[in-house]
Order: sequence, then structure tokens, then C-alpha cells
Amino acid sequence: MIYPIKAKFKKLIYMHATIWVGMLSFNTSATSIYEFNIEDYKSAPVISIDSSVDASFYRDIPYGDNEFAKLDLFRVNDLDNAPVVLYLHGGSFIGGDKSSSKIQADVNQFLKAGVNFIAVNYSLLDVDRIDSTGIRKSLNDVAHAIQYIRSNATQFSIDKQRVAIYGESTGANLALWVGLSDDLANNQSTNLIERESTTVSAIAAIEAQGSLDFLQWENLIFAPYGFKLDLLAQNDFSWYLASYYGLDNTNLDQVLSILRDGQSDILTYRAFIDILNKLDPLDPPVFISNTRAPVDLQETLNQGDLQKTLYSLFHHQLHVATFVERAIQAGIVVDAHAPEVGIYKESTNEIEFLINKLIHQ
Repeated sequence: MIYPIKAKFKKLIYMHATIWVGMLSFNTSATSIYEFNIEDYKSAPVISIDSSVDASFYRDIPYGDNEFAKLDLFRVNDLDNAPVVLYLHGGSFIGGDKSSSKIQADVNQFLKAGVNFIAVNYSLLDVDRIDSTGIRKSLNDVAHAIQYIRSNATQFSIDKQRVAIYGESTGANLALWVGLSDDLANNQSTNLIERESTTVSAIAAIEAQGSLDFLQWENLIFAPYGFKLDLLAQNDFSWYLASYYGLDNTNLDQVLSILRDGQSDILTYRAFIDILNKLDPLDPPVFISNTRAPVDLQETLNQGDLQKTLYSLFHHQLHVATFVERAIQAGIVVDAHAPEVGIYKESTNEIEFLINKLIHQ
């Protein structure tokens, strides 16, 4: 069913997504591991690779059959069985791309350390209609990308046991979701890709949300502020909420009622996407940092500027505080940075953290 999107909200959510661009039903019809030839995708690098690094670039390798399921590989030459890090772009599930120039410094730092780098695109919400699948398709894409990479470990020249993942904003949430989920491998599948593990050695999340479930923002993360999703009603946030949760309804009151009433299907969906309920002692170490959004949320809310409100809500340091509290309770190693709420990192940055976990531990 097609619904028009109010221009104001559409512009605002795109502006939020652009900040990051500029600054379990897996699809099994991807190319078979037996048919894949990495040399078919060799290309001139989309970013500048440091002259001190001998590396090759492979562009738009398909790992699934939807238009978004493609990845780019930066591979250190003459280095077999190298550790690998996956990068996931931001964009509010409606924008962004793996080829952002902002990753140039990251790529070179990893390559110099002998770590192969893979940037992954994933399915986005359809901005022209209510998306009945919701963000599940993005989550499933990322999990399948990890399995596809492992299934082609020889051609990618990677060590299947040393895989890390990180991202910013939406990409950070995807990294946390797949990295903290129990292994999604299906050992009974006739598809060899689906038998591969989705577990990772380390996770880094920059400007992340404490939960992908917005109801957790109401009930937990921003509860001290009395925050309610109704705040965004006047800006047609209903379209985004409906597509996000895969609901065929654009009336905000009805959407919120569905989410809050807790019928079995929506409870299942909420549990599926929630990051906090996936934490357990077997999870890998996590680096998480939020520093860029205004800390005084009440002042931001009082200003009535929706763009600033969205940015602050999506990237507030309380997201880190909530995640850290739950991670400590679960017994997970977490290195976090949210200085305005009294949380300080031990590592220099997320790159140092991931390299250390991949190479030195």
C-alpha cells in the first residue's frame, strides 16, 4: 500500500541520515560459493589507499539478490588468513552507502595493521510506501553478509575466527544487534552459506542507540525526561514508525496503540530488534561511544527544533549509559565513552580497540 510522506518530515529524516553519510529469513539465492570469482570485481579504489600499503580493492561484490546486498573489499596483498573488520554505514535505515569517503582514514589504519576491510551495504526502508518487512530485512542482510564472507574466506584471504564489526549511528546499531545475537548459523540448512557462523570477535558502535526498539526509549532510556513518541506526532513520524515496525497503518495514535498494547506479534518483533535483551556473558567485547549530540535533552526539547530534537534523541549519551549498565550486569567487557554522563573510555578510539582485539588477543 502506497502512502504519501509529508515533505517536512521526509526532509528532516533525510537530513538526519545525511549527517552520517557526509560527516530470520535469510535470502539464499546469492551467488554460490563455488561460482564466486573475486577477480571479477577488482577495481580502482573508491578512496585513496596509502602508498605504504600494498592492497587491492574489489567493488560491489553481491552477497544476496536484492539491490542493496553488495560489499566492497580492501584486501592486503600477499597476506593470507588475515583478520577482517566489517563496516556498516549510517543513514536512519533510509539512506547512506558503503562508499562514503569518511572511511578513508579507517581503511588505511586497518590495512597498515594487516587487517582486511569490508564495507557493507544493506536493505533500506522504502520511502515511497509502508514497508511491511520493517528493519528486519536490514538486520538479516548484515547477518547473511557475515556468513557469505566466511563462506568465501579463502578468496577474501581472511581468518574466519577473527572477524570484527563496527559502524556509526544506524550502522552501529546493526553491528551491536548482529554481534550480540546468539549465533544465527543453521547447521541443518542445505545451503552451505547458512551454516556459517554470525558471531564476531569484537564490536564497536559510534553514536549508537541503546535499543532499536523505540518503546525502550519511552520506558527506560529517556524515562527520566517523561519522553513519549507522541512528541513527534505533528511531523508525520507515524510513517517512519509504521515502516520501521512493518505496520500497515499511518495513523500515529493507532501505531502507538499497537506498539504499546503488546499483542504477541508486535512483542515478538520488538524482542527481535531489541539490543538490550541480547546481552549475555558469552558476548564479545564492545566499544561504544556517543559524544556529538547535545546533552541537555530538556533544553533541546523546549527549543522546539525537530532536527535538533531528532539528532539529540538518536545520539544522546544516555544511550551509552543504559547500554553500559546492562552490559555490566550481563558480565560483558565494555569500553565506553560518554563523558557528559561520567563514562570515560580506556582505548584511544574504536579503531585501536578493534585492532587490539583482532591481532593482540
